[in-house]
Amino acid sequence: MICALLWAKEALSQESYWDRIRRIKATPDSNKIKAITDTTCISDSNASRQKYYWANLGLWLSTKTLEGIFDVNINYAVKNNIFTGQYEVVTGSTPDILVRYAEESRTYGLLYGRYYSNELMFASLSGGFSLVSVDDGVKKRTHTVGVPIKAQLMIRGKYVGFGISGHVNMNSKMPYQKICLTISLGKLE
Repeated sequence: MICALLWAKEALSQESYWDRIRRIKATPDSNKIKAITDTTCISDSNASRQKYYWANLGLWLSTKTLEGIFDVNINYAVKNNIFTGQYEVVTGSTPDILVRYAEESRTYGLLYGRYYSNELMFASLSGGFSLVSVDDGVKKRTHTVGVPIKAQLMIRGKYVGFGISGHVNMNSKMPYQKICLTISLGKLE
């Protein structure tokens, strides 16, 4: 509470970083620790945000080349950082001259990114690395490394949220991009 009051006082007075440094240098040695503590309390008040954790379930909206998408991911967000573990199944079909065969991609990924939130919504952008396992329906299953990028926008309540997320996975076997409708369950406020 005291930090919040000090932060509000600073916001109203518009004291800059350099003004705080000059104020601390001008403070007698006996009060210098209190001045540094007050400054740290003010600057850290924005960083001490609440922690959020939730699971997302996503289903495919619509694209021409992909026939089905299922996405599950676990998210942990703290101090504007978001950490995500994801599992995705993407099925599609590849037209060939003689035969049309199905492809299936299973992706296991770890992502890191940044988020913004307010009382009603949550938005994030993250990227990372993934292991992509592709079964082309003709040959055996092959594995490769991918680079996933994920953006999400969610309207949230206390424990349930609804949103939309966009995913891209750049890999050598079955690169894809998708848009999912998501439901989120967990600690969202």
